[in-house]
Amino acid sequence: MNPTNPQEEQDFINIINNINEASVSSIKFDEDSYAGVLAAINQINWENFLGRNIVLITDAGAIESTEKLPDGSQISSVEDLDSKIIKEIAQKTKDINIYALHLKTPKGIKNHKKAESQYKELSRNSITNSSLYYDREIQEGQTDFFGDSLDCIVQRSTAGMLSLLENSQGQEKQLNNELCPKTALENANPDYAKQKDKMRSDQLLLGNALRLKYLGVEEGTQVPDIIEGWINDKSTETSPMKVQVNVLLSHAELNTLGEKIKAIIDSDADSKSSTSSQAEQFFKTLKMKASTIVQDPKRLNDDATVGELLNLEELQDLPYKSQIMGITEQDWVAKGPSGRETLLSTLRGKLKAYEKMEGESSAWHKLADESDTTDAVALIPLDLLP
Repeated sequence: MNPTNPQEEQDFINIINNINEASVSSIKFDEDSYAGVLAAINQINWENFLGRNIVLITDAGAIESTEKLPDGSQISSVEDLDSKIIKEIAQKTKDINIYALHLKTPKGIKNHKKAESQYKELSRNSITNSSLYYDREIQEGQTDFFGDSLDCIVQRSTAGMLSLLENSQGQEKQLNNELCPKTALENANPDYAKQKDKMRSDQLLLGNALRLKYLGVEEGTQVPDIIEGWINDKSTETSPMKVQVNVLLSHAELNTLGEKIKAIIDSDADSKSSTSSQAEQFFKTLKMKASTIVQDPKRLNDDATVGELLNLEELQDLPYKSQIMGITEQDWVAKGPSGRETLLSTLRGKLKAYEKMEGESSAWHKLADESDTTDAVALIPLDLLP
């Protein structure tokens, strides 16, 4: 897919007119939304664009990769990837902002809470430190919210972004209000007016970030090498994180971490053919695989945790709780088949994200101009660590 193909407005309209709705209903009310977002991330040629946005418009939740049919087969076409991992792939490998417009119709009322949770996570943005998620309860066929919100996003993201680059700093807020003016819908509904104000605020932050990105490309403007200071990661115990913590990993370090995760995944697969307890055999298999990865045989004792067996030094002393570091054989057995499969599915998804980052040059950054490309590092958020 190439966004430059429709050269004129009518070209774009002709493309839209050739799109047909699916003739076969989905298995459940939820849809394969994640597959559509991944297709946009992977199949569109983003290379020549600084401003990169995906707008998901839906009235249904997303089918999770863990959901199965009665015969055990997977429903979604996306394997082992959830909203968190897809969001990180979009932002870390392609610098894409994901918006979610959620149309809450009466038909999907039982689905609203689940879908809202999914899309808030999918659209969580590291620049705004909030979700680019906008919802509205509407009746079937009602298009006012959809049209008004989409107009604000599109006008602000196209003409608005360009105007911000052309105008001097300090005019952004006025320009933002001009490009996303108040409408009759806002005057009639205070809740919607509040949401539109957030939309304008989000767009202003994203516009300023694009300005900095543009200046960096055109003028070689860079931030200082080191900034020292203090910042609270949360305003309260229950509030979302105000900053995103990343771990800098080199190609070699990311590959090694990937190998260790793969050892866990493969150990589970290999142990399923065992005639003894599968959960107990898992640790025996993992110990054998660990012996080819770690250098210290003292770690391979019978009471070792997964973290000790694999010498997961990449995860030590980090401000988060690892899913796997402290797991013992007893913990693994206690999780039961469904608990183990949920954890393994998450690990498979994170491994796929590492593989995606490895192949994207934009995900890697030199720490110094004179350093070799092999010394470049990727910014791995805590959410992508196992």
